[in-house]
Amino acid sequence: MEQDLKAIHAHASDVWYARAAVAAIAGLQLLLRNDLTLGPRWFAPVVELTLLVPLAAATAWTQASAAQATTRHHWLRVLRARRTIRAAALALTALITLINGAALADLVHDLVRGTSHQLGRTLLLDALIV
Repeated sequence: MEQDLKAIHAHASDVWYARAAVAAIAGLQLLLRNDLTLGPRWFAPVVELTLLVPLAAATAWTQASAAQATTRHHWLRVLRARRTIRAAALALTALITLINGAALADLVHDLVRGTSHQLGRTLLLDALIV
């Protein structure tokens, strides 16, 4: 348990870098034209941000609780919350991977088959987003 406690303090900023990366992905998906998404253009970013906001709030709560924890009971509660947050973060990562994988498969299909009615520049922008 001692090693888990050290990890909470040592890697606190790493968690926020990952959250910022997810927000950047959602922003790119919203701002850049992307014709290869599943559903409407806004669907993937909205789902990602909907999952990210409570995950970020829970992370902030856990880090604040860890800073104030004094007893073994407090630390056990922080560790349980941390495990739950880790599982939610993995689920969010899996969701983003599936969405981007589907978009990549669609992009490769369009490039290989030559069935795309888009300009090459648009296809390259779609590839950048993926």
